[in-house]
Amino acid sequence: MFSQSFKPALNKDGYARLTFANYQIQSEYSKNGSESSKFLLEFLVKGSVQNTDTIISITTDLIYDKDNLLGITLNKLGFKTPYTNPKFDAEGFEVIMINVAEKCDKDFESREQIDLGIEKFLDSIKYNVYLAKMNNIDKGKDKTFWEIDVSSIKLFKVFDGTNTIPFY
Repeated sequence: MFSQSFKPALNKDGYARLTFANYQIQSEYSKNGSESSKFLLEFLVKGSVQNTDTIISITTDLIYDKDNLLGITLNKLGFKTPYTNPKFDAEGFEVIMINVAEKCDKDFESREQIDLGIEKFLDSIKYNVYLAKMNNIDKGKDKTFWEIDVSSIKLFKVFDGTNTIPFY
């Protein structure tokens, strides 16, 4: 059975319509048993042919910094870091005060886990609609791959609970 390939529908300015669908953490295990995790931000992208909408993910690691891919993407989606103004600690070093979620005893190291509020923020923007440029990456013979241009993401519509959710 034949199927239609995906191509994003673009507006007159060249932007695609993206509905924030979900986020997830994917763990992968190597042959030697070590684990690595990826963070996926999933968007339903409107297709140029009816009923060809598809999920396209922005894949990052789990380390947040305002200047890395995760931080830039979250910023474009409207996330504001929970950091307070820097203060000088007892030894005279300037540090940013943040909320601590819990202690973590992993890899023989005890450290405090920081609650940045990322998951709470992402839950609050589910089904919001964004606009973004899309890049078509050629993956060789008969294979194309679409990716979201993170730097171009901008809010288009806020889901208010009354509009229909565009998922099947």
